[in-house]
Amino acid sequence: MGLDHALHNEELCDMLLQTKKYNDWVVTTAFYSAIHFIECKLFPCKIKGKDYKTFNLYYDNAIKTYQLSKHSLKAKLIFEMLPEIDPHYRWLKDACQTARYIDYTVTNGQAEASNKYLKIIKRTCKS
Repeated sequence: MGLDHALHNEELCDMLLQTKKYNDWVVTTAFYSAIHFIECKLFPCKIKGKDYKTFNLYYDNAIKTYQLSKHSLKAKLIFEMLPEIDPHYRWLKDACQTARYIDYTVTNGQAEASNKYLKIIKRTCKS
């Protein structure tokens, strides 16, 4: 998946933002785009002396130690390795969780903030 998937989701996020009609999907596509940008930035990498090509390979190994969900383990990595985007990632994660599972009604302001945080994450990950 990787960078192409991140850009694909970002493009849809931008298009949906313009409609001001599907703000729950703006939040969702922003979050999933951010995930792909972050994974491209973090992987491949070495963690505790072991090489990992992808987040999924890391997760398969780390789940034995941490017993966290993929999203929680990713949040832990971001907090440790990309602290400058941690607040933006956590905001998107929480907003997406709410939009998908609790209340799909998302304001224009929340949708705009989602897109803004995605752009910050993208810039940080591409540098």
